[in-house]
Amino acid sequence: MKRTSVAGFILMLTGLVMMLVAQGQISEMVPTVKFGVFNITSTERVENGRRVLYLSIFKGSELQLTDSLVKDGSDCQGFAFPQSQPFKEYFIFSKHAKHAGLTYILGSEGVLKVIPGGAFWAAPKDRLLFVLAEKEYRNLLVFSLRKMETVFEKFSCDEFTNWYYSKGKYFGKVASECGDELKTEKEVSEWMHPVEIEQYDVRSNTLNEMHLTEEQVEHARVLVKYAGCR
Repeated sequence: MKRTSVAGFILMLTGLVMMLVAQGQISEMVPTVKFGVFNITSTERVENGRRVLYLSIFKGSELQLTDSLVKDGSDCQGFAFPQSQPFKEYFIFSKHAKHAGLTYILGSEGVLKVIPGGAFWAAPKDRLLFVLAEKEYRNLLVFSLRKMETVFEKFSCDEFTNWYYSKGKYFGKVASECGDELKTEKEVSEWMHPVEIEQYDVRSNTLNEMHLTEEQVEHARVLVKYAGCR
């Protein structure tokens, strides 16, 4: 049986600890947050027998936006506030809602951006967010904090377990692939390269399906996942 290298094991363990600390969970109540010029508050009301959570974001004393949802944490529906932030200049959190997930990005200098969202992985080196947008179909969205805009988006029903960084490129490990693939082709590809990935090239803003070995994945740096359901 192939043994995992000590270095690989340490990388895996470090990544697991970081993800457990930072990922966050669905919040029963939205915490009162003050970040730069922004204030986040919330109230809860009972409407037609359902608990509805209302969130408000103020810039100074001026209301910027409100949002609401029916509280149902058991179904991954609610606001997720990470316990730590990947970028000191931004406060980022997500709303999980079926077909209507959002990610809120508050900048310390007063910039407010709302994008399709859900759980996300942060890439501090290139100031990127890899977002699993909860639209009608799950989309992969790459958002640049340098440009404050989406630089890549693609429909993807693949299930990603993690995102990694290695040698100037990022890649997501695919747990299960959508679409049809000939059984013989799949068996051959898995025998030759056991790990299927989607590789993102920062320079060209392109995403390509590839395969890596387990050893190559072990030696890549794990990105921290934020604002997950649990």
